[in-house]
Amino acid sequence: MTRRIAIQSEMETSSVRALVGLIAASLLVAVAIIADGAIARIFNGIGGLLWIGSAIYLLRSFRATPRFMPWLAAVFADCVLLVLLVKPTNLIWAIIGFGLGGALIAVLTGSQALTWSPLLPALWLPAHLLVAITRVIVRSLEGSEASVRRDPPPTAALVPFAMVVAAVAGAWIVVWIRNRLLTSASEVSPSPRLK
Repeated sequence: MTRRIAIQSEMETSSVRALVGLIAASLLVAVAIIADGAIARIFNGIGGLLWIGSAIYLLRSFRATPRFMPWLAAVFADCVLLVLLVKPTNLIWAIIGFGLGGALIAVLTGSQALTWSPLLPALWLPAHLLVAITRVIVRSLEGSEASVRRDPPPTAALVPFAMVVAAVAGAWIVVWIRNRLLTSASEVSPSPRLK
């Protein structure tokens, strides 16, 4: 029991640290999207490394969890679905998609929802890169040209930050609702018996 509490405490601390890393990375990427030239490349590179580092940090700290593999598979599947459905330039769909994704993680992980929810946006960049590389390979094998990235709209700078915040907020909302329902259920007194 003591080991389980220690693992949970370590996971919570790691989750907060990784969340701070993800927020910092999202802000660096925002500067890169707004900036131009060498500054944009430097900020984008640092932001990307910090983003992937946060993902690795979370995965290393979560691997001692009893349900690590099934939960990781579910979060990764959720993440790949978001990569395929939500364009990284669409702020509204990023908020909706990652909010719902965070809520789904909360339903899956129960009491560890807020600890696991940062993993969804943390895995987004590696999954995004994996899908992009796969698409380039498939297009190359087909003899097609790879699509060229266009200038993103101004709101695209907010998307990485919105993904992180929406995933955690979605999980928080589910936890809040669950706690309200449990509190309401415990406050209901049994009806008196008729004699």
